[in-house]
Amino acid sequence: MLRRDVPVILCIGNNLPRFWRKGKLTLYRRNSDGTMSVHTRTNAHFVTVTELGDEWMGVSSWGKKLYVRRSEWEDYVKNYSCAALSNIVYVKKTR
Repeated sequence: MLRRDVPVILCIGNNLPRFWRKGKLTLYRRNSDGTMSVHTRTNAHFVTVTELGDEWMGVSSWGKKLYVRRSEWEDYVKNYSCAALSNIVYVKKTR
């Protein structure tokens, strides 16, 4: 979808079915020296994917350029949320 200039919306789901758990996904920022540092942690949040690499997803959250480590997102979905709530929204062009 990114190659076709179609928006990619990533849903970071809430803690389901275990609402009492406090699992959150870390969002990182890129420092001027190229290293990553923790910016915030979140759940129940939508972001727009702007780039996709082997290790990192570049995302836009409230107008800020941030990054999600793909392996951490997969672990978050597996351990704290579910695939029905934490997924990529497929946007399809109509004629």
